[in-house]
Amino acid sequence: MFPLLSKRILSVGTALSFLLLGTVVFAQETYDVVPLPEKYRTIALTGLESDEQLRDIEKNNRVIENVRKNDRKAVVEALAGSGNMSVVEPFFREFLFPYLTQTDDDVVASFGSIRKDFLKDFLSQRVTGANRKQVVDLATGGLKKIAEGNYNPAARLNAVVMISMMDLSDGDSATLPQPNPDATTYLVSLLENNGVPLYLKVGAISGLVRITEILGASNGGNSADLKALSTFAVSVLSNQATGQDQWETDGSQWMMRRCVQVLGNLQNAGSNGDIAQTINNVITDSKLPIWIRADAVDALGKLTNIPAAALPTSIDNVIAFTGDALDREAIAIYKKVEEYVGRSLLFDDVYLIDPLGKNTQSKATQQNQGNSGGKAGGGKMPGGGMPGGGMPGGAAGQDEIKVTKSEFDLPNYSLNMFRRQAKGYLYYSHRTLGRLLSKPGFNDAGAQQRAKEAAGIIKLAADDTNAGLVDLKTGKAILANEITKGVSDLLHDRFSEYAQQLKSLVPRAAAADESAPNQ
Repeated sequence: MFPLLSKRILSVGTALSFLLLGTVVFAQETYDVVPLPEKYRTIALTGLESDEQLRDIEKNNRVIENVRKNDRKAVVEALAGSGNMSVVEPFFREFLFPYLTQTDDDVVASFGSIRKDFLKDFLSQRVTGANRKQVVDLATGGLKKIAEGNYNPAARLNAVVMISMMDLSDGDSATLPQPNPDATTYLVSLLENNGVPLYLKVGAISGLVRITEILGASNGGNSADLKALSTFAVSVLSNQATGQDQWETDGSQWMMRRCVQVLGNLQNAGSNGDIAQTINNVITDSKLPIWIRADAVDALGKLTNIPAAALPTSIDNVIAFTGDALDREAIAIYKKVEEYVGRSLLFDDVYLIDPLGKNTQSKATQQNQGNSGGKAGGGKMPGGGMPGGGMPGGAAGQDEIKVTKSEFDLPNYSLNMFRRQAKGYLYYSHRTLGRLLSKPGFNDAGAQQRAKEAAGIIKLAADDTNAGLVDLKTGKAILANEITKGVSDLLHDRFSEYAQQLKSLVPRAAAADESAPNQ
């Protein structure tokens, strides 16, 4: 399992790229670029070259690419112990670091591949001892300059992520990787520096999630760096971090989720249970996205020193969260049905299926076809208008259509989203309840009984997330004998029922928010 742990940062890099490209908009500014030396500099195409010019440029670029390839190969061989180490520093200084400051779209888009190739070539298991330490120190120094310079924000973020990825030794089936202590110190300093932009803090906290997952309770937050990290995480979750009121919503929520994960990885509930209380506050905050609260449930179960007196409340909070999560999934299922009904009415598209398998198209579409003369599934709009001959919401034909949820079923690809989400929430809750029950000194019989009853309900709910799944070998529906209506209705009703059962165990818990679920 340990090698898999050391590679999880690659998925973090992908997520960070999404955050960077999908939700963070940078102002148009002029950024510095470190020029590549001539021997490494290819010629960019403008699209205006003649055929002869194009051939010359392509020929030149092939030569340059071969120089890059050969020099890179020499570095790899040197680091593995079969070459001259004097080639390493010039290649990093003249090619790697300047290349990572380029603003060309193709370079920026390749940052994920660059990180992967960097680990494979320069920090493989063949690179050990002094050679590995030289790479880590050399790369960290150069990447810090990029992170702190006036470079493209994507380049600066990429530099921070790369710093967090470099371990002093690889893990194997019996040994954890050894993170670079200097990297931990640097990443924590970025979090504490009020002048550092949010996107760099996002990169830093994401790297620290991985590092703390490796370190775990072996350090327990006792070192100065990890204590500072724990303090910062608590401040973010309490909405008291400096400048947090200026953070964009997406970035703030990303930070909160990673801070919850960091605190769980450190496994320290605080000297008087204050960290555990902060995590409990996240679990019970219905205004937060459900996925942040789910991570808080998971983190709570990892804490090792929760005061016994705080365990009953912690258990009740987990039970209430699980009921809230199931309620939200139930609400979301019917909202999705309503959305698909609307699409079928407006566009004649078939999004829903007959739950009993009698027809190949939804009753809404059949009725709509009769009213509009349209063709089901084609997305056509006969007569140049919307189905029913009028505008949405005002068509006479639409007014005549009777829609009841039991007539429709969501397709599997849509239902699977709700199944997977519910499975995740239920898994975290069940595991955390088991961990809380096993804490030393816990002797509250009432809370113990509530936890055991909740665990039984959660187990039933988890089993029901498989309702209606199709056996790919036989083509038959699993639990088909229990399905007397659509799986959408079945999951909605069962999730709602289990949610009420869980809430009845902790009646003082707040009722689920009936607003649109924040998935």
